[in-house]
Amino acid sequence: MKDKWRMRYRESLKLLEGDQVSALTGFNANIDVHHNLEDLDLDFSDVEAEIVNPVENMHDFKSSLKYCVDNGVNKEVNRKNFDQDLSFNGSESLGGQGGIIANYLSGIGAYTVFYTPLLSEELVEKLNDEVVYPVIDGKFLLKRAKECVNTDRTKYNTIVEFEGDETGRLIISGTVKGFGPYFRKGVEENLGSLDRKLDRIILSGFQNIEGNFDTKIDKACMQLQKLDTPKHLEYVSTGSAETRKILEDLLPAFESIGMDEVEAKEIAEHLEIEVKDELSLGEAYKIAEKLVKEKGVSRCHIHSYRFQLIVTDEDYPIGKKSMRRGLLFGVASSLRLAEIGEIPDRSELEKFDLENKHIHRLDELEHFENHLDLEKFAETGIEEIEDLNVVAAPTLIHEDPERLVGMGDIISSGTFIGEIK
Repeated sequence: MKDKWRMRYRESLKLLEGDQVSALTGFNANIDVHHNLEDLDLDFSDVEAEIVNPVENMHDFKSSLKYCVDNGVNKEVNRKNFDQDLSFNGSESLGGQGGIIANYLSGIGAYTVFYTPLLSEELVEKLNDEVVYPVIDGKFLLKRAKECVNTDRTKYNTIVEFEGDETGRLIISGTVKGFGPYFRKGVEENLGSLDRKLDRIILSGFQNIEGNFDTKIDKACMQLQKLDTPKHLEYVSTGSAETRKILEDLLPAFESIGMDEVEAKEIAEHLEIEVKDELSLGEAYKIAEKLVKEKGVSRCHIHSYRFQLIVTDEDYPIGKKSMRRGLLFGVASSLRLAEIGEIPDRSELEKFDLENKHIHRLDELEHFENHLDLEKFAETGIEEIEDLNVVAAPTLIHEDPERLVGMGDIISSGTFIGEIK
């Protein structure tokens, strides 16, 4: 059965030959400064493993990093008066969900509009040449992002990745004064014109709001309701009160939401769904079911190391096989990122193969099939359950990844775009 899934993953790359898709992505972009833990020569003997937020000194940094390593998790904390480069040499890349997705989509041939309110020279140097940006220059235009610098402010994040029995990372997030995840007035007044040019919208960055969170979310909601193009929210962990605001007020402005396993477990708490330490496919289904049935979205995608799951309402206009092919395309794209250590473009994806990759065990799909008395679910990953469309797959695993940051963003965006290619 694993051979069937391997063949499907390989065949999903044929979507590179599919229709061109036009997409808007935003709102967050920054410069990531990457470090490998093994290169830092840190002594953890003087700290306890605990998350400290914000990080103000080296003690806070080591405590938070030790917690991530001991628990094999990814965590993001804020920086406060703490040197962004840690006095270590690190490699730089484009970061932030909006920026990563913009470069990925433009690299595979999508017509990509990227929007962030603060676009610096440092950011545009790392954006692909084909990415365009909405501006008012006498009239509403989409111009090459490299021609649209509007600030000298840039957000820097420090990322420390580690590998071992568990892999993970700690992100120390910087800030940039004046950031808000919504469109400036001139662009807002022309959202109708922008909307008509798009097939898909993928947004994130709401977790980076500084200042009045509620007011900025309300403003974003008002703007997003003017856009008819299907919109996907790539959810990122934030505080409890902020998550509640996102779920209650922001999410209904979207048709789709995506998250990883840790984020799904956090959302489960707000939905009062009890889950185990290791999220099962059945628990993920309960989370997605409740989001679709009670929170107004049509589609929920949960991506984990062990399985992938999409749940949609019965009126979702994409067929289940198309959703499955898009899902596998998104995962395959992320594996190429892991393999080469940078966001892959079309030429890199055309080199995709199954060397050093394996299909995760099918036990989650098999347990789900047996528990609900389904037929061939582990083999096909396709089912209808109580007026919901369910698409699942075992995750393809890279055995020696070069990079982990950005994999989830590429899985979500590649899947959302791939299903209509």
